[in-house]
Amino acid sequence: MTDRHNSPVHIPAFEDESCTVALRKQLLRKNPLFQDIPENAVDRVNSRFRSVSFEKGDYIIREGKSAGRFYILATGVAKLFRTHPDGRTTLLDILSSGDYCGSIADAGFGPREYEETVIADSNVCSISIGSTAFRRILEEQPSVALRTVDTLSSRLRLANEMVQQLGGSSVETRVAFVLLRLSKKLGQPWEDKILIRSPLSREEIAAMAGTSAESCSRTLSDFRRRNLVSAGRGWVALVDPESLENLIA
Repeated sequence: MTDRHNSPVHIPAFEDESCTVALRKQLLRKNPLFQDIPENAVDRVNSRFRSVSFEKGDYIIREGKSAGRFYILATGVAKLFRTHPDGRTTLLDILSSGDYCGSIADAGFGPREYEETVIADSNVCSISIGSTAFRRILEEQPSVALRTVDTLSSRLRLANEMVQQLGGSSVETRVAFVLLRLSKKLGQPWEDKILIRSPLSREEIAAMAGTSAESCSRTLSDFRRRNLVSAGRGWVALVDPESLENLIA
């Protein structure tokens, strides 16, 4: 068994060479924007992207800056934040392999300025594309335009779902919702549990759940007593996901 003070979360280091052509093509095939392109066009689409690496703590995109690039994470973990009008910064999501961020405003998709800040939480290898190269893909593969609209709509639906789940629900329900969502994105089997594969503080869980760190800590302690989760400094694992699902049903 792991000591609560020793995190079982380990994000492997990588070399730039690990962002191989095969991995890039795999990311494109899985990304919802490019799922409908024919197999013989994947190489051409891949050639429009370039590999971009970031070190832990680097900004991938900055809220308020002119939007002109789209990123797909290949390896590593990044955290997505948004600033409120009163100056508070809230963690909205944790991104990992296959997730994407950014906007290609000049190609007609997304806002003119980035609406979030994304910071690498480990070394990150990504693939990136700018407006001119993306427009060429649209000319060659019109289905990508339709998929882009669908994807933007899906992200809006997710945002609305989060508002509904977090807006009037109890702290217990909100924390359970956040943990389940992260486990579905970042979960991996570990000691008969589902470990959320990202460093995760109480403050960050609280921010995503829209509650205080104190309330979040009390809720997690209660979840541990009920054997719903196992948690320690900077990590959480789900012991009984079904019971957590029942809390938000």
